Amino acid sequence: YEEKGYCTAKDFSLFNKPTLPLAMMDKRTFTSDESFTALVRVAHYGPASLPASRWKWSLSEGDQSVSKGILEAKAIEVGEVGDIGSISSSLKSITKATKLTLNVSLEDGRFPNCWEIWVYPATLTEEKNGNVMITREITPAIEAHLNAGGAVIFSPKKNQMRAVRGSLFEPTFWSGGSMFGLLIQDKHPALLNFPTEDYKNMQWWEPILSSSVISTQALPAGITQIVQVVDSPYECQKLGLVFEALCGKGKLIFSAIDLIDTLEKRPVSRQLRYSLMSYAASPTFNPKGSLSLKELESFASLKAAPKQAAQPAQKQGKQGISVYASSEIKGGEAANAIDGNRSTFWSTSSSDDAPGFPHELTIQFNTLRQLDGVELVPQPDNDQNLPQTIEVYTSSDGVSWGNSCLTIKFENKLSAQKFIFTKPETTMGIRLKIIGSHGKLKSTGLAEVIPIDQYGGQDL
Repeated sequence: YEEKGYCTAKDFSLFNKPTLPLAMMDKRTFTSDESFTALVRVAHYGPASLPASRWKWSLSEGDQSVSKGILEAKAIEVGEVGDIGSISSSLKSITKATKLTLNVSLEDGRFPNCWEIWVYPATLTEEKNGNVMITREITPAIEAHLNAGGAVIFSPKKNQMRAVRGSLFEPTFWSGGSMFGLLIQDKHPALLNFPTEDYKNMQWWEPILSSSVISTQALPAGITQIVQVVDSPYECQKLGLVFEALCGKGKLIFSAIDLIDTLEKRPVSRQLRYSLMSYAASPTFNPKGSLSLKELESFASLKAAPKQAAQPAQKQGKQGISVYASSEIKGGEAANAIDGNRSTFWSTSSSDDAPGFPHELTIQFNTLRQLDGVELVPQPDNDQNLPQTIEVYTSSDGVSWGNSCLTIKFENKLSAQKFIFTKPETTMGIRLKIIGSHGKLKSTGLAEVIPIDQYGGQDL
């Protein structure tokens, strides 16, 4: 319980005091062609009413003011949250990626509070440099470029990654087995054009959600991780997002953050790409450790994942979820297991020439999800089709399913049953392998399979 040095009493009092300014913002990251706007309110729980007063605000970079103003506020009674005015400031003067601070206080300096925002250039022009290539795949041309001493930024798609964790932006006390934070080499020249601290702050929201967390346990000694992931204390694995290495005769930056798709909608990732590209084109790009292409493939497939062959009875759900089964009957298609209707069902055949146990049902998501478990709803009014033993499998890429993460003993009753994993599973889908049933038939079925997302969500 002793002081850990994370926060001073002065800093803590900025957001924890009887009279507290609040800034209502739609977002924390902006481009320079936008205006910053915020509604300023004050929560007042002091000993007496707060009289009509003047509040000053400023938007600044360090000691340099970008804009400032005064807000005239009416009196605020004890226990009220009162509006004191709106702020609007053009960001056109910002010509490079910049962190700004909004400060609000009474005109005499009492009751201060502050918030950080990040502003990025509305347009970025990458310098043409034939020595730097950015790619999704290590093609023969890219390999030749490396062998000729060139620089490569390898940014695979999510479905190429050997992901081991879900990419979720969560405060520590909600992480529950996922990533707890970032350890960032903020003084590394690769991030010269990307303002950041050595920890995860609000500007990392979008890049994190556009990434896959990989295990870096197998990284050879000497390789610099530019952005590492802090794992939960329950796992304590070495994880990462961005690292650099020598590769053959060339130099390589690996980014598990997407630096290629829809950058016009993702200005933070666009700025990160610009910073990494500028670094890779500079004489300061000088990685120390070496990594072979074979070793690189332990982190991501070097080729874009091929489109999977169509599966029988595959259906796209309302959020791009697909489902298929090892077998099904007419009127009992696999698609019924994800339609949200408990009166429809998936069923295998009980005819003499039909395949017997085990039966499989696979549900695939369109993105990684972190699940706490699964709820299974049995086929209505058919206890002969009731599953008994079910193995549950998950997959970080939707292709390799590995060993089962849970073996279910389904009770012999026609009611929905929930099953919780021993730890949260980050997965691209769920595969159920039904070993046997409570009935005498060789068929089985389910009305609904409902993944239980972490924090209680259960909607496909």
